[in-house]
Amino acid sequence: MRDEKSPLSKDEAMDRRLLDYTPEAETYETVSATGVDRASGTAVFNEADEMELAAGLLGVTNHAELERFLGDVISQAGRAIGKAMPPSARDGLAGILTTAAKQALPFIDHALHVPGRTASARVAAAKYLGLELEGLSPEDQEFEAARQFIRFAADAANNVAGPVSVSPQAAAAQAAHRYAPGLRSGLAGTAPPTDQPSAIAPSGRWVRRGSNIIVVGS
Repeated sequence: MRDEKSPLSKDEAMDRRLLDYTPEAETYETVSATGVDRASGTAVFNEADEMELAAGLLGVTNHAELERFLGDVISQAGRAIGKAMPPSARDGLAGILTTAAKQALPFIDHALHVPGRTASARVAAAKYLGLELEGLSPEDQEFEAARQFIRFAADAANNVAGPVSVSPQAAAAQAAHRYAPGLRSGLAGTAPPTDQPSAIAPSGRWVRRGSNIIVVGS
């Protein structure tokens, strides 16, 4: 039996984070400044899959592992939507997402031992992913940012596999419009269709009460 006072291993800490994370909303702002209902977009993954993949993203330790993991996310998204991803498109999109992850998720650079990390997860999440994570612990800020990035990656995969063929660059740009607005200017691609609603995650004040995360509408 492990001593309760001994430090948790990396895998145990990740499992504990998933078990303890039970968000409940008191009031939840879901309408963007333009009046578009953010909840109207259809997500590729369900909540449980998002959380599992976010935990996996937080666990990467080197560049090759990061790109391989994101490639697996793309393949899993293809299975979820029922359409296989061509290897060339999968690899191209994985490379684009790897570069984007190191920009939008500063703790990824830290895990990969990349020098020069200056932005906190909260600041980067607001700047690149359209999230406001004030009130969350640093660990929960990283987890929520990772979940949003998984949504971005899955939506990009969905765009590549959609009925209209688009390049990985264009697919990522379209997904960034919905889930990572701060990354749009750095992605080569076309703007999303005008009838596609913005679907970045709802923002607002987050506070932790015991094992629960409470979202208070702004």
